[in-house]
Amino acid sequence: MYLPNSLTFANGTALTMTAVANAPAPWAVFASGSGGDGEIYKLESPADPELLNGNKLCGMPGQPVTYVMIAPNPKGDEMVLGVFTGEDAPTAESDPCATYSYEL
Repeated sequence: MYLPNSLTFANGTALTMTAVANAPAPWAVFASGSGGDGEIYKLESPADPELLNGNKLCGMPGQPVTYVMIAPNPKGDEMVLGVFTGEDAPTAESDPCATYSYEL
């Protein structure tokens, strides 16, 4: 299911979010070994949802996810999703609490 400005996971959990900036994503390492820029989104309601198999999106107790950053590979064959906690939007120096890589 596609909803504008949301992420929907295989178990049906959806996170509504708003785009806030485009920024460098040095933590996004693709199979080609390169990094890239990404779009930063702020979650409308901070959360750390349970995913399939009982895993959590971030897994840091008491620290819900507040921002996600999606960094597409310039080649267009994969993307990396970075998950962040905290009140401030992530910067190039921010470390995500988790990253997920996807082939397109």
